[in-house]
Amino acid sequence: MVPAEAAAGDIWAFFALVLMPDIAYWRYPNPPGDRVLATDLTRHVFGRLWWRAQLVHEPGESEPYAALGILGEAAFDQIYARRKALGGSPYLVKGILKVWRDLDRTGMDERDLLRDFLKRLLRLAPFMAFDALDERQLNAELWRTARDSVRALSG
Repeated sequence: MVPAEAAAGDIWAFFALVLMPDIAYWRYPNPPGDRVLATDLTRHVFGRLWWRAQLVHEPGESEPYAALGILGEAAFDQIYARRKALGGSPYLVKGILKVWRDLDRTGMDERDLLRDFLKRLLRLAPFMAFDALDERQLNAELWRTARDSVRALSG
């Protein structure tokens, strides 16, 4: 499936209601409408999984979906829910995941740290075109922001 098709809610509604309703209802036995009707792709039972895999896919790697193991589903949703500013860019998402993977989070509440990190990136987004930065520049900016979050939450 190409991203243009994956952006269409009716495709995902068809998957959940016609092709695989047994799987959709196994995953969410009493789903709210957005889980199966695809009114919000960030919440759809299949759409959210496809987009998560699409955003982390590294075609040249031996394990092209290895980055899926860096954050759990709920934590990844924190990024994807901010898709207009952060979660819509595979380049930025991959950069965030690489920093998160290597960041020393010992003794920190990971959920609070991730939220703080993303809030800081959201504040930067109107002033910085993350996708226009080369890999070195993006990496430096993400590391600076992550360290600011660690310092802020460390006391």
